[in-house]
Amino acid sequence: MTLGWLAFANPLLLAALVTLPILYWLLRTVPPRPKQVEFPPTRILVGLENREKTPAKTPWWLLLIRLLAAALVIMALAEPILNPTRETALKGTGPVVIVVDNGWAAAPRWAERMRMVDRIVSEAEAGGRAVVLLPTASPAKVRAVKIEAPRDARSTAAAMQPQPFMPDRAQALAALQSVLAAGNAASPSVVWLNDGIDHKAEAGKFADGLAQIARDGTFAAIDDAAGTEAIGVFAGVGTQGKLEATLLRSGGGLRSGTVHALSARGQRLGEAQFAFAAGADTSKVVFELPLELRNQVARVELGAEQSAGAVSLLDARSQWKRIALISGENREQAQPLLAPLYYIQKALAPFSELVQPKDSNLAAGVDWVLQQNANVLVLADIGTLTGAVRDRVAEWVNKGGVLVRFAGPRLEKGGDDLLPVPLRMGGRTLGGALSWSTPQPLSAFEDSSLFAGLAVPPDVTVNRQVLADPARLGGDVAVWARLKDGTPLVTAAQRGEGKIVLFHITANSDWSNVPISGLFVEMLQRIATLGTSAPIVTEGGTGADSSSAAASSDASQVLAPLQTLDGFGVLKPPPPTAQPLTASKVLEQVADLDHPPGYYGP
Repeated sequence: MTLGWLAFANPLLLAALVTLPILYWLLRTVPPRPKQVEFPPTRILVGLENREKTPAKTPWWLLLIRLLAAALVIMALAEPILNPTRETALKGTGPVVIVVDNGWAAAPRWAERMRMVDRIVSEAEAGGRAVVLLPTASPAKVRAVKIEAPRDARSTAAAMQPQPFMPDRAQALAALQSVLAAGNAASPSVVWLNDGIDHKAEAGKFADGLAQIARDGTFAAIDDAAGTEAIGVFAGVGTQGKLEATLLRSGGGLRSGTVHALSARGQRLGEAQFAFAAGADTSKVVFELPLELRNQVARVELGAEQSAGAVSLLDARSQWKRIALISGENREQAQPLLAPLYYIQKALAPFSELVQPKDSNLAAGVDWVLQQNANVLVLADIGTLTGAVRDRVAEWVNKGGVLVRFAGPRLEKGGDDLLPVPLRMGGRTLGGALSWSTPQPLSAFEDSSLFAGLAVPPDVTVNRQVLADPARLGGDVAVWARLKDGTPLVTAAQRGEGKIVLFHITANSDWSNVPISGLFVEMLQRIATLGTSAPIVTEGGTGADSSSAAASSDASQVLAPLQTLDGFGVLKPPPPTAQPLTASKVLEQVADLDHPPGYYGP
């Protein structure tokens, strides 16, 4: 029974209210019995005035209180429900359909949502109606949706958990239509407990579909997140190498809290305060941490928001790199655009710390930059490395360093063994021997390339390069970029725990316009992620091995799930439904049942 803003789970008990007039008549016609005192020597009472008098009838105010108390007892036994249109809408005679958004956004208020589900099931049970419990984020590839008794529905609800990805409402609607059609269910009541987020801009279409199903019954959409809207977190490298976190929500009032930066072992390394203005959907915070501590952060999360969306996992791509730059010639101050390191500096500066030696001596410069614990060493047009310099760089690479070399006139005359592949003497020049007649564009990156997935601009061309010896291009040499005619442009090879990468063109625009393109920035950014830790090489030649090889896998490598987040944001072993993914697809992959959020690969 519903009375506007008030409903009763047991309305039959309200019939007891008709007994109130009988109770009123009894209380009025049967006054309290007068108090009788027997005291024989009444002569001494003559002349005394009795100020306490017993009324002949019950006072009206006492009668009202007693009647009101009786009415309240009757209404309490009828189990009143405040604001029934917010809780349930159970008009109709068919099954009660409870649609639950159980994506990551529902996790922070999951206990309250389950209590609401239990109340709706109880009301369906009181009405003798069946229940259909439909989660919109399915934990299995095949949805197990069925019409069941309220007792069984409680067991189904107890097993339901929030998932670490967004709901698939279209699939849920199709499954609901199928099960209702198979069961010939007419006049159902539909209650949708939504999370307040328009995932994939399908909320309106989904609501229309549910309303169509409940056209003979009642449809109610309940948003229980008002005032406590779900918050998502994304963290990464910001300006000047600082760790930044961006917080997102779907609107709401004033809100504030704390964001924590944690290590892989769960140690709290830092925290920052965030605040949302009224109606704002974005907030940004910055963690003030030193470089060494900042690179240990593996997880950024909201302390009071237990959901997968409130956790941002960090890997090597989010670390602030220290990259050493050494050129084969002095920088031309009058014409900086012709300097060998100018475009490299512009490309790397937004996401790394750059170190350059002041000494023009190559040996002294190499010693100095390696003592700075650099992750990556970039050599622009350095010819042949020999003697102690060659040994020191080779040792650094074997212990996990990433050596990136750019070609030039010096390297064109001959190289050394610190190259991914031996080179042919002389280069390949537009209009010369071993040349092409027109500038060569780049070919699309292969799936096995570290640069797989990057778009190649059509106006990027090469008119000169150093050539790899085709007879020495074995299986140990990876070709990450090719020209349209198949000539290798960027090659790489594993050396110990580290890598050697060679751009077969100069680092400036002399041989190609690659360095002045946006593609050049993306290529260097991916190469920088290979140096996950700085190998320490002491003067005596000893040092700690690094683990950079773990991050230097080819983009074609199939990455198996290692640890994944559950709906509450807890890292756990991957579920049976989790599938591997290709490294080249990591940046574009959206979390779903097959690929839950987490760590993939070695």
